[in-house]
Amino acid sequence: MLFRKNSHCHRHRFINERITLKTILFCLLAAGTGILFTACPSSPRAGTDRPFTAAVVQMKVSEEIFASPTMFRAMIRSIIQEACKDSKPDIIIFPEYTSVFAALFPYMPSILQSSSAIEALDKIKKNHPDITTVQSVFIKQSENTKALVQSVFGDLALEFNTMIVAGTYFIAEKGKLYNRLVVFDEWGKQTYTQDKVFLTPIESNILQITPGDIANATGLMHKNRQLVFTICRDSLEPVWSSHYPEADIWIDIKANGGTFTKEQEESFSRFMPARLAETHITYGITACLTGTFLDYFWEGRSSVVSKKSDLKILLQAKKPTTQEVLVITLP
Repeated sequence: MLFRKNSHCHRHRFINERITLKTILFCLLAAGTGILFTACPSSPRAGTDRPFTAAVVQMKVSEEIFASPTMFRAMIRSIIQEACKDSKPDIIIFPEYTSVFAALFPYMPSILQSSSAIEALDKIKKNHPDITTVQSVFIKQSENTKALVQSVFGDLALEFNTMIVAGTYFIAEKGKLYNRLVVFDEWGKQTYTQDKVFLTPIESNILQITPGDIANATGLMHKNRQLVFTICRDSLEPVWSSHYPEADIWIDIKANGGTFTKEQEESFSRFMPARLAETHITYGITACLTGTFLDYFWEGRSSVVSKKSDLKILLQAKKPTTQEVLVITLP
């Protein structure tokens, strides 16, 4: 942490003549080493009297959005502008898979001429002999996708001076593919990552993604609020309620691959809302992907829930198929 001008040591005017040289040198040393000293350390849930505003993005994807990096950047910018139109939120939350298809930019001519993922892969293989599987596409483009995510979300986080949960993208490390959530702070720096732990059959069998380690899911502190995260199917597993016994806000980002029927809507309550009820965490946020890409589609209703007494929906998307930005201020 950097020593800032409004820190406790800097504000102190040293007007008390009884302050010793040793005390002054101690404060100067604290400043020089970047350590901030406060009168009494607080718990993560202490001092949260300042309201906290979250913008929850229910993002609708399509092949057209991923036709080029320029189109993708313009789409993300327009969403962030909408989230910030009234006032700057403390955090903007994008859903799972937000940037996954950015890996396909080099292959979009073949994809736009195809009606299914299988047909698109066959065409890509013919034009790119080094591509043999779906996984190999994402591994080959991993570094390019990582750079694009940093460029788009990092730059926009800095420009709009707000923290952004940039959804997930697929990243390759040592030949293994991970479904990774990434967060950028208001200075545009990557400040947190988390890999999906409990994978879907498509992720395991077709995409051959490697599960993350739950021990690395620690969450982060922002604006004196402890934020913790899950990625879609993760929150179905009861282990998370013991892994996250206490925090201020639980954020679950989802890409529900299926029609959002009444049964699906009821099943959503078995995910993060059910886990929230097992913890001391007060607020839960769900950000859903919607839209289509080739023969895949996603539907879901983004929401913000509270567990101050009974579980209560504070805000919810109007439809499970549209693009919406939900903005809410939590006390």
